[in-house]
Amino acid sequence: MISPSVSVACAADAISKTTAKCFLVGDDGTISGLITRDRIEQEMQSDKQDAPVHDFLISELGHVHPDHSLEVVIDRLGKSPGLLPVVSRTNSQRVLGVITPESLARFVQTNWGNH
Repeated sequence: MISPSVSVACAADAISKTTAKCFLVGDDGTISGLITRDRIEQEMQSDKQDAPVHDFLISELGHVHPDHSLEVVIDRLGKSPGLLPVVSRTNSQRVLGVITPESLARFVQTNWGNH
C-alpha cells in the first residue's frame, strides 16, 4: 500500500521493485484509492515528481466483500485497472485483501474440479 502523502518520485521508487500494474493507496489498511503504474510513470515524465500521489488517485473504484460470489468478483475485476480490493462489509475503506487477474487465475486452477 502506498501512502497518499508520498511523492510521485517516492512511489516510482517503491514500484520499481515489482511488476504489478496497479497499487492500493492508503494508510493503516484503509484505502483512499488506486494508482496505476502507467499514471505514476506519466507524472514522472511530466515533471510532477514532487506532487503527492493523492493528486492522481483513481477514487471511483470497485470493490468486493469476502462473501461476494465468483461472478461478482469476475465482473468487478473486469472493470478495474487490474486490482480489486476486498473490503470489510462494515467499513468499505478497510482493506482485507486484494484480487488480481493472476490471483484469480491461480484460484481457479487450484480449485477446478474440487467441487
